[in-house]
Amino acid sequence: MTPLAVRTVGAQVATGTARRDSSPTSGPTGRARPTVAVIGAGASGTLTAMHLLGGDAVVWLIDPAADTGRGVAYSTSDPRHRLNVCAGQMSALPGDPDHFLRWAAGRNSEVRPADYLPRALYGEYLAATLTTSAAGRPAGALQRLHATAQAVNRVAGRFRVTLGNQRHLMVDAVVLAIGNAAPSVDWAPPALLASGRLIADPWLPAALTPLRDGAPVLLVGSGLTMVDIALSAAALSDTGALVAVSRSGLLPRIHEPSPASRPCPPVLPAGPLRLTQVVAALQAQAAELGSWPAAVDSLRPLTSQVWRRLSAGDQAEFLRCYARSWDVLRHRMAPEVGVEFQRLRAHGRLTLRKGSVEDAQAAPGRVVVRVAGLWHGFGHVVNCTGPRTDLATLGDPLLDQLFAAGLARADPLRLGLDTHPSGALRDGTGEPTAGLWAVGPARRGALWESTAVPEIRCQAATVAAELLADVRAH
Repeated sequence: MTPLAVRTVGAQVATGTARRDSSPTSGPTGRARPTVAVIGAGASGTLTAMHLLGGDAVVWLIDPAADTGRGVAYSTSDPRHRLNVCAGQMSALPGDPDHFLRWAAGRNSEVRPADYLPRALYGEYLAATLTTSAAGRPAGALQRLHATAQAVNRVAGRFRVTLGNQRHLMVDAVVLAIGNAAPSVDWAPPALLASGRLIADPWLPAALTPLRDGAPVLLVGSGLTMVDIALSAAALSDTGALVAVSRSGLLPRIHEPSPASRPCPPVLPAGPLRLTQVVAALQAQAAELGSWPAAVDSLRPLTSQVWRRLSAGDQAEFLRCYARSWDVLRHRMAPEVGVEFQRLRAHGRLTLRKGSVEDAQAAPGRVVVRVAGLWHGFGHVVNCTGPRTDLATLGDPLLDQLFAAGLARADPLRLGLDTHPSGALRDGTGEPTAGLWAVGPARRGALWESTAVPEIRCQAATVAAELLADVRAH
């Protein structure tokens, strides 16, 4: 692993020295360098930090995680967990589309643009690219704080960030790059919660170790998380039966070979859009291309624009009626993953059931769960339902404080934070909050397409430019 060649401030140092005056404050022209706190050091925070450094800012990258650039998505060490976007489309830099490909080829000369590489490798790439971005900047331009941000308050036109050790950091602006939240367990019956047999968050370190015992496993959810966990569970034990259950019973599609060129987006009328118009346009596009996934991909460059042109009522209807179908078409398995997953099903190792977890009872050495009206015994139940999106229900100290102070609010669909098209947070009244910004999955309610690197890298570049222009103007 490439070490992060920037100044790292550990918790024991941050208790007493998290001060702005420990960083360079003047640029080559003599003007003050903007100071920015980026909260979250996963992909969103790392990409944002890169662009802020390029804009001659002093960046405090705040996250308690030991690593940088990984977050939930790229922290896995299981080589079976692959990117679901091919290497040729995963550059961290919008202006250099082959950047990741060149870096990966430096590790393995046989890497091709169409390859779907391990996610752990991509996390290493992000950390290495941030190191390169920091190189050549003044000493201390990037400060990595291994701490938790618990509050952000406006003080005399700037912001005071309170860390978990109750020390404070004064900055000119703050970017929330908080990534995906842990999955909800609201669906779990009380007896299952109390059984000790529920793995509530499968992405925690060593969370899947209990599956080595070979007992039957219930996977709740049928998206990409379930696919990853099924492959890991099968590798941990070659005896335990795997059962996946979800209300839709739908599985992600498998990536097909990429076309030589991306099809043109479907034709849509100008002005406000109705959901019925978008659905009709996609149906026509799918018929013309002979593929629903290809039709969804053709809309991708415009997805966020189309989403903003829909009324709030149509957005809510999309979530009710089409979101799950969209997800299985849009978020697909890497071909290698699809082959392994289909093998598990073909060999009878994994079965898929449509339904939900209705009840549970504790039993010696297992938990008995009622699924779709029938009772089954399992050694373990793994929560694969995906990240929780209603940030107001997380109990996160920082988010709760921002909501209570009126500096931020949840978006109307409860998919994340309410944001202005620029990326600025909206306050409790709906107005943009000067100096507070968001990048990544927290903007899903405003953009819909806000969880993949091709979109987040553009967000990071745009927010960094807007933020620095705003700070310097004031």
